[in-house]
Amino acid sequence: MKMIFVVSLFLSASAVHALDLEPTFQRKLKGSFKSKIQLALENLETVLASPEFYERVASIKSYTCMDSHSNGVTLARQVAPYLKKAKISFSLRSYWGWSAVAATEGSVISLNKRYKKNSVNAWSNTLIHEILHAGGFGHCGLNDISRYPHILEAVPYKVGDVVEEMLDELEED
Repeated sequence: MKMIFVVSLFLSASAVHALDLEPTFQRKLKGSFKSKIQLALENLETVLASPEFYERVASIKSYTCMDSHSNGVTLARQVAPYLKKAKISFSLRSYWGWSAVAATEGSVISLNKRYKKNSVNAWSNTLIHEILHAGGFGHCGLNDISRYPHILEAVPYKVGDVVEEMLDELEED
């Protein structure tokens, strides 16, 4: 069964951000995967509401392939301000396959249920990574990490790592 729901992510300087945590489910998905994704979205909201998140993103000095996206951000110092004001709408769906943990095409983020045992924090990382793809950030046109390890320095990976690190730190407290 596929899960499809629509979420809007809006980041603004005044409200820091707003994330719709009451998504409209167009197909019902029961069980732990749906619960885990909803919790991952709630955790992501917590991180995005923190000024520390934007400070950490702003402290990243460089990314690979800053010219491979469609959102007008061309410098590392522009990423955090972009995230503060970005409005990114997307829908989520699930599938099962042998491929990656998730994939984004346009504004549709597909989450692979084969990886449903991933931690909630890892799913938060995956979600922001894919949301950034929906927002126009790419992988330098490359997807093979074993051949092109520098893609781990692209915006979706580095920002996803910040999210997961912050959530791991919150769990430790």
